[in-house]
Amino acid sequence: MAIPCVRLRHALTVCWGLALCVLCWSLPARAADFAQALSALGQDDSDAMQAAIVDLGASDDPRALAALTALADGKLFVDESKGLFIKKDETFVDAKSGQPATPSGNATALRANNQLRRVLGPTLAQLVVGA
Repeated sequence: MAIPCVRLRHALTVCWGLALCVLCWSLPARAADFAQALSALGQDDSDAMQAAIVDLGASDDPRALAALTALADGKLFVDESKGLFIKKDETFVDAKSGQPATPSGNATALRANNQLRRVLGPTLAQLVVGA
């Protein structure tokens, strides 16, 4: 009777080990995914922006909440080099790093149309509840 218990314990140990490996392997990809999704917010394509909003909502990165809140409030700006900046009072903060920064050239506010707001609202709610 001890043999099935040992096999079960061994199987559970292997499963936990595999799960841990998958989790550790995906952490660097999540950081890259955040940067990629954030840069996609600066695109002119509404479909790409929608996908970026969904990806940022799933990223578990606290910077995603700041960027999406800024987009909803009309405080997310894109500069000529497609860098994204959050306007705080009279200064700008780099959306990727969270550090004070100066946009290159003219910075234009990103506007969320109704199509983007339909995706943005639930995504922000999910991020706020999860924070």
